[in-house]
Amino acid sequence: MKCRFNSKQRKVILISLIPVVYTISTVVYLPDFLTKCRDITLFTGTSRQTRNNTDLQPNTNEIDKDKGGSATSDHDDRRFVDLSVFTLPAKSRSTRKYVISWINKPYWLNIPSVNSFLRYRCVNQNCKMTTYQNHTGQSDALVFNSKEELPSNISSVFKYRPSDQVWVFFQMEPPSRISTFWFRDEMFRNSFNWSWSYRLNADIFRPIRTLQRRIGNSNLDYNAIYRRKTKMAAWVVSHCNTQSLREEYVSSLIKSGIDVDIFGGCSHDRKRENASYIMKTISQEYKFYLAFENSFCEDYITEKFFTYYGLDVILIVRGGFKYANFFDKSTFIDTSDFGSVKELAEFLINVSSREEAYTSYLNNKDKYIPGYTQWDTIQHSSCQLCSKLNNINRYLNIYNDISISVANDTCYEPTDNY
Repeated sequence: MKCRFNSKQRKVILISLIPVVYTISTVVYLPDFLTKCRDITLFTGTSRQTRNNTDLQPNTNEIDKDKGGSATSDHDDRRFVDLSVFTLPAKSRSTRKYVISWINKPYWLNIPSVNSFLRYRCVNQNCKMTTYQNHTGQSDALVFNSKEELPSNISSVFKYRPSDQVWVFFQMEPPSRISTFWFRDEMFRNSFNWSWSYRLNADIFRPIRTLQRRIGNSNLDYNAIYRRKTKMAAWVVSHCNTQSLREEYVSSLIKSGIDVDIFGGCSHDRKRENASYIMKTISQEYKFYLAFENSFCEDYITEKFFTYYGLDVILIVRGGFKYANFFDKSTFIDTSDFGSVKELAEFLINVSSREEAYTSYLNNKDKYIPGYTQWDTIQHSSCQLCSKLNNINRYLNIYNDISISVANDTCYEPTDNY
């Protein structure tokens, strides 16, 4: 059969079919393309002309999108005893200087002091911290503090974000202690790259404090310490109504026969005594100290555990932290080991009345001494941030929703019987 169209007509028909073919190919292949090439990037914004601006992308296979998890994170430094150095990558040979800017820094953070540590004590000594200024586009990393409000012109930070700028989410308070949740706003979706937190799964881990093993013996007379004790339990507290309901637990403990003397803003006279005087009194006179956390949150432990651990007293701990996983269980008493407050009270009465049982706790506890202070941990974790910036290709990451990672199911109501 002969073709009904001449060569000129066939050419016109073929040309007219091109848009149709393109449309069909787009429908067929575009979805597959989108599944292979993510619609979000690790760093977004305007690139700096002065840098080697490669198109950095996270390894999507390592990111748990549903949980908002971190892509890559070394977890071998998640310890609280004998943490002599934070695990860091090898020193970078780069001569580049990195600027880390705080958008809303904590009031207690001393920037000059941290900068001195970054310059002289870190593995990589090419980082410097600053506070928020209008020219954040010149910074290599921006740090957002979860507890503080954001500046009113925060939108400009998005507008002028360079394509290779790292955004870090800083959190040292549990969600139950945060009054503003700006990070739940839609505009922060797919914005944060690293977390800097007390959480064990954080990209940059900062324990509030640490312990270390004692070298040698303290030569303390534990029996003499026991015999000088004249009072049962002490509790220093200023937050009277808490998510952990510790005030109700203590009330039940008192009703179960344990004498508890309360110091601080929640005492009967609400008198705030001198801290050194209180600690000396507790160490001298009391058998137990109630190290009860204000919140039941995953991985959350505050300085009160470490502060009173060094005294001549047995700590009674209560909180969401898994104490036995990180500390010598023979050195403290955990309320979670008991089925009821009454059961705990009976145990405390038994231990307090038996010299050998009581002194065994002191003997075991004396193998450890306070290690890093709160200031040490912020300095060393700042070094960790600097090292990650120097090895950025190893730590590519993006949080689809930082609020899920830091808040979702991390705090829970206490279930112990008080």
